[in-house]
Amino acid sequence: MRRRIEILGDSGQSYTFTRLEEEDLQRRIGVNYLIAVPLEAGGWRVLHVGGTNDLSDQAWQPLLDEARAQDPAAECLIRLNVSRIKREAEAIDIAERHLGRAEPPSG
Repeated sequence: MRRRIEILGDSGQSYTFTRLEEEDLQRRIGVNYLIAVPLEAGGWRVLHVGGTNDLSDQAWQPLLDEARAQDPAAECLIRLNVSRIKREAEAIDIAERHLGRAEPPSG
């Protein structure tokens, strides 16, 4: 079973993510994703918040590569969602808390 990672949004809502695994790479599903670095004291430092309608297109990969160039511990965390509207609202909530701004949703 995958370890659940809780990330808070600006609204106080908690969102459950999991680490991106090899078997996820071919899944044609909509997700929100975070590029984040685990903190020694626990929790995560969020570097980027995004979303895609197709995880298998790997649009997040350049962002992960860039983050890993700065910190090799960077990971891609994913959250499966039902609808694009819900994914976009959640991504904005998380970005506002962790990045101080809303990022426009991707793909």
